[in-house]
Amino acid sequence: RSVGMLFGWIFFSHQIGAGLASYVGGLAYDLTGSYDWAFISAGILGVLAAGMVLAIRERPVRPAPVSPVAQPVPAMGD
Repeated sequence: RSVGMLFGWIFFSHQIGAGLASYVGGLAYDLTGSYDWAFISAGILGVLAAGMVLAIRERPVRPAPVSPVAQPVPAMGD
């Protein structure tokens, strides 16, 4: 359940970022006459994103302790 929600938020934020990046890239071209700043900022953001991904430390998942299963008690005389 939480993995699906996590992927949903990741893809949602990706689409928002992609939409904004195309607009900001065009705006940078209109203001400067070149795509240099758009590519430089995209490269910097890519390096920052890679650094954040590499900083994630996974914790090992330990299996839940297994409780002993109750055994039937023989009736008297058996």
